[in-house]
Amino acid sequence: CDLHMLNKDGYQTCKDIRRWEKKNKYPYLPIIALSANVLGDVYAKCVAAGFNSYVTKPVDFRELSAVMTTFLDPADPSKPHEFMRPRRGQS
Repeated sequence: CDLHMLNKDGYQTCKDIRRWEKKNKYPYLPIIALSANVLGDVYAKCVAAGFNSYVTKPVDFRELSAVMTTFLDPADPSKPHEFMRPRRGQS
């Protein structure tokens, strides 16, 4: 999910998807944030929005592949996907 889109940014899109999943008792699908912005506040905003992971642009396709594999072929498929967590010193 690109963080900077025309009609609705990725943060709000992710929040809306999470709200819909919860309302409809649907399992949480993995959502990966994608942005050229690497500032510290972006990571914290991604955590707050409910993203599972974050990849920066320009895209390193090996990194993107590794992140996607984490969700598409998890070590334990019975466990729910992990969400991003605040970094040390962030809340």
